[in-house]
Amino acid sequence: MKLLMLFRRMPWIDRVFIPVALVLAFFRISEGLMEGQASALAAGVGFALYAVGKLLQYWHGQDMRAAGLSLKLQMAGIGLWLASMIWRFAA
Repeated sequence: MKLLMLFRRMPWIDRVFIPVALVLAFFRISEGLMEGQASALAAGVGFALYAVGKLLQYWHGQDMRAAGLSLKLQMAGIGLWLASMIWRFAA
């Protein structure tokens, strides 16, 4: 129930992006595991980390300790996704 109320408070772009990022994460992780592509696996984990970090940002509201954790997860997700794209196109 709290999750539905949380989605109502979010801006529309985050209401769209978080589920899309989780679906992309699932498909990229499964592609990485089935095809043996480490870059796809890293991109999937990056999508998942960013989406979970964004969800935690809204879940905990204004709590500064949780804001640090959510920001770290978002930055780790962005970094991992960027590294996977560099790795994929450099190969």
